[in-house]
Amino acid sequence: MVQVEKHMRVCLGVKEGFESVVTVAASEPILTEAAAAVMQGKGFSSCRALQKILEWPGMSKGNRGELIVCNIAIDTLDTLMVQSGQLRSFIVKTTSYFKALFASGIYEDVIQDALPSLLRHDDQNKTFAETFKDSRIYVTHFIKVFDYKVLYIEYIMRLAARGVAIVCADNQAGADIIFPMTYKNTVLEKENMTVIICQSKNDRRFSAKPKRYLFSAMNPFKLGIFNKGTDPPPIIRMVYALAARRSLVHVMQRGKRPHLSREAKKAAGPSKHAYTSFDIWCGHTSSATFGIIQQADNEVYKNLLQLSRDIPDKFNSGLQSINNVNMTMYPGATSRPGHWSSFCEPKTQETVPGASPRVESDTSFSDSDGEHDSESGGEASGVYLGLSSLAQ
Repeated sequence: MVQVEKHMRVCLGVKEGFESVVTVAASEPILTEAAAAVMQGKGFSSCRALQKILEWPGMSKGNRGELIVCNIAIDTLDTLMVQSGQLRSFIVKTTSYFKALFASGIYEDVIQDALPSLLRHDDQNKTFAETFKDSRIYVTHFIKVFDYKVLYIEYIMRLAARGVAIVCADNQAGADIIFPMTYKNTVLEKENMTVIICQSKNDRRFSAKPKRYLFSAMNPFKLGIFNKGTDPPPIIRMVYALAARRSLVHVMQRGKRPHLSREAKKAAGPSKHAYTSFDIWCGHTSSATFGIIQQADNEVYKNLLQLSRDIPDKFNSGLQSINNVNMTMYPGATSRPGHWSSFCEPKTQETVPGASPRVESDTSFSDSDGEHDSESGGEASGVYLGLSSLAQ
């Protein structure tokens, strides 16, 4: 009742016996405007409000920190839409958004003059600023969708008319958040629509070392955004490495064809792809990376990352003795020794084969679309080890 009444959620139904209710935050543009007005109040901090809400019991915190990405994005858009306490425009330039998204100087030094990471046509081989100089974003709120097919550009265009960006359905492969954009002007038509595809990673394995295979998973044709065989406008793909230990914003460089000899690669030039994309890796959730984060809020975002992780709080209490007891009651749940000590001899992570489920190496990665990691720091797709090595 509190969620529906005081947080403007919609009640879809009450389960039998009134054991629980199903509520959602639906797309209501008029409520979005009201929320924007409240958020402009003196002393309001969206990240602190989000932290307080996620500390409530029973709240869904997201699986990979996607709520944190949404909060950073909507705060950035608000700074462009509202100036001196007055709404200037709901529509913002894409280049202005990326300049405001990152800390001072990053857009000019890293993104503005970057060339495409993937290239379809030679006439699209223009800088980021030139490519998206006429592009616009109209996003005032997010909704969670429950159907993979909603990612089709026809539906994305219709949601754009309401100012909606998409938080993808659970288990959606390759994408967590989709931002709609117009490419050449402010006209909403299918041929003029393009997207920002985002992945959110709240995992220290994804740090300040870009991994190209994550971008390869954001293939707009495989995701169903564009029909195969069409010639879509350039897109933007982003990986938010939220748990990275240091700040990095990097635009992936275009590689050479992996199957050609060195001489042939040089003669052929960069390989062509089914679409043009600018691929941006941004690591570390702090004021050093994102322009909207104040230095005083760095600790708040650190707490938000911890709240959003999948490790149960009961395994991370202040007393190690309590942690160990709790872990013995859930054997095998993580690689931490407490989950194994009740039925086998505890071993360190380094000495237990398969303790880390993924073995990564700095080898090149290539997928069926020819996306190839020719930069230093390329990643293999990973080798998964069997559990038989644990039985000794």
